[in-house]
Amino acid sequence: MPGDMPANILFVDGGRKALVNTCGFHDHSLNLVDIERGVVTQTQDFDRSWMGLTKVGDSILVSGGSVENASKREAIHQVRLAGWRLERMDGISLPSRIAGKDQFVSALLAGPHGIYTINIQTDEVMLMTPAGVAGPSVTVGYRPYAAVLSPDGNDLAVSNWGDRSVWILDAQSLAVKQKIAVQSHPTGLAYAADGRLFVTNAGSNTVSVVESGRVKETVRTGVDPTNKLGATPVAIALAPDGKRAYVANAGDNCVAVLDISRRGATRLTGFIPTERYPTAVAVTPNGKRLLVATAKGFYGPNAGPGVDLEGPGVRGQDYKDLFRYIGNQMAGRLAIVDVPGDKKLAEYSRQVFENSPAGAAAAATARERKKIEQGAFSKIKHVIYVIRENRTYDQVLGDLAKGNGDPHLTIFGENVTPNGHKIANTFTLFDNLYTNGDVSQTGHQWTDAAYANDYAEKQWMLNYSRKGEVRSDTRLTSSPGEYLWTLARKKGLFARVYGEYVSMQEDHGSAEDPELKRDPEKFGFSATFEKIFARDGRDTEKVADFLNEMHVAERTGKWPALMVMALPEDHTHGFSAGQYSPYAMIANNDWAIGQLIDAVSHSPFWKNTAIFIIQDDAQDGPDHVDSHRTVGYVVSPYVRRGAVDHTMYSTASMLRTMELMLGLPPMTEYDAKATPMHAAFTVSPNFSPFTVEPPRVSVDERNPSRTALARRSSKLDFSDIDRADFDQLNRLLWDGYRPGQPYPGTHHAR
Repeated sequence: MPGDMPANILFVDGGRKALVNTCGFHDHSLNLVDIERGVVTQTQDFDRSWMGLTKVGDSILVSGGSVENASKREAIHQVRLAGWRLERMDGISLPSRIAGKDQFVSALLAGPHGIYTINIQTDEVMLMTPAGVAGPSVTVGYRPYAAVLSPDGNDLAVSNWGDRSVWILDAQSLAVKQKIAVQSHPTGLAYAADGRLFVTNAGSNTVSVVESGRVKETVRTGVDPTNKLGATPVAIALAPDGKRAYVANAGDNCVAVLDISRRGATRLTGFIPTERYPTAVAVTPNGKRLLVATAKGFYGPNAGPGVDLEGPGVRGQDYKDLFRYIGNQMAGRLAIVDVPGDKKLAEYSRQVFENSPAGAAAAATARERKKIEQGAFSKIKHVIYVIRENRTYDQVLGDLAKGNGDPHLTIFGENVTPNGHKIANTFTLFDNLYTNGDVSQTGHQWTDAAYANDYAEKQWMLNYSRKGEVRSDTRLTSSPGEYLWTLARKKGLFARVYGEYVSMQEDHGSAEDPELKRDPEKFGFSATFEKIFARDGRDTEKVADFLNEMHVAERTGKWPALMVMALPEDHTHGFSAGQYSPYAMIANNDWAIGQLIDAVSHSPFWKNTAIFIIQDDAQDGPDHVDSHRTVGYVVSPYVRRGAVDHTMYSTASMLRTMELMLGLPPMTEYDAKATPMHAAFTVSPNFSPFTVEPPRVSVDERNPSRTALARRSSKLDFSDIDRADFDQLNRLLWDGYRPGQPYPGTHHAR
């Protein structure tokens, strides 16, 4: 596909053709596919769109996404299908009573009484004519997502993404007939010919089977037999003969196959492997082929030889160096697969199981793991978890000769980050550590909850491409599972959070909720830390505040088992005039980390403390291995000294290691299957303290005004974390500190 995040698949011309719409980070489009030849024959581009896709006569209607300004954008795009041609037509507007900022169509469905139109931003279902004349409307549950008509055409089922329900409406009047409780994040809907309604619950790894107005069955769809959160079933299609259902497990990179041939006896029979993050699935009308659309395709280099650097989605023309930002690395793809028989399905299922991570067994034997867990992990009574912002390994540690780094890509080397380098040299260097998240909107969810839900994965692409996301509260922005600190508290541990609020708000800056801001302590957050955050204080101030609490604990003996801390100053403000320079901000963040480890290692808590430090994401900074490879440290008397650990770890690996230390179960299937960091630990502790290194560059340096870099920075939005265009920001940092050198392309690990 030209774009990413495919949303729907619609068959036309008796199943010879399919229409697929993409609505992710780049190239929002409608694509006409020749199924027999397996090619896209024509594409219609849109400036914005979203999931809704339906056919009325020879017109194809597509959601226009976030309208914002109704005088400039269409709520519903209209395209004429003429043979193999797509011809753009005038769009359809929503009723003028709905302000432009509240127009965001999520679903479209043509029916005998008109076009069912769901406006997700106002929680509203409307019945409209093809000419755009509004008929009846009704307010339904929180953030309605999809709709489907019953086989007899009398009922309209609507999934309410944010409130665990499906509502049944009268198809003509839209009167509410039933409200049915299902599970977390209901998304895809499909009616069987016998009247059973199948609902995918993206936040619960299940499909609800509804009969006679209530849930009769709840069926697991995930690969994990223990049903830990993570499979993320987002879409469903039924075979024409009514014997099978196919479920797109976005989180498991597979399609689950359900036997639905017997009422009340639905069962999971196998899996079909897919590329990354399947979001739509459909069965051809003849029942012989399965179409599966994936949102993120497969990874590979995003610059250099062998990469297509022509056409849309390529940036860097202004810098004479072509490059694809992480959002443009995403690739929507469509697989056309023969429907498998039982033997082939068993073969596919084995492949899916083989594709699953091996977890703890990947890096150590059971005996080795037991030795480390008993001799090291069990000694740890206090865990400090520090989350920083958006740096790749090569940007910071590429100059360390003993690691797999490229010093030519290092911008913030030892002169800027002497403490980071000293930590990596003193303790264990990790040169094969990757963030699970692509950007901060999902990255903080991954760092705190070992999972980014389907809402976050869909919305970051719209948000970061400035196409307008669905505004929502924690019913959608928060993980449907646990956060590390909520899990710890449920297990009776004392857990305290310093500035990391993502369990209560989508943004990860200063507290937004009035009640939270008024009394952070009520929710287990540090009030004094929040005050520093609120005035954009520096990371050294935050660490000093944290250490004040630690010194009190030294006297009382009461110190939390888990402490989670946000130190985001290494994000920088680019070269904005009058702001602290990037060197100053990253050096100050580095100094804060050094001060933290110095103080803890000189305290009585040192003997049973472990400190974990990671970036929430790596975004698109230069790295010769992968643009998700990042900077991370683990510090403890039980961490090996002067070692290099080449084991492939992830954000989830860090989380699983902390959980093992604290006696906590995994939060999701991702940390459950991640490789814990056993190899970095020893049963022979070294209690020597760490001594902080002073900054080698000024931490108070300000950016000058009236420079080309300042002018470029002034065009970026630094009002909050991750508002600035990262392609531009990373190029600014490179151009500022490597003037005259061409900007490098980044790569993805294969």
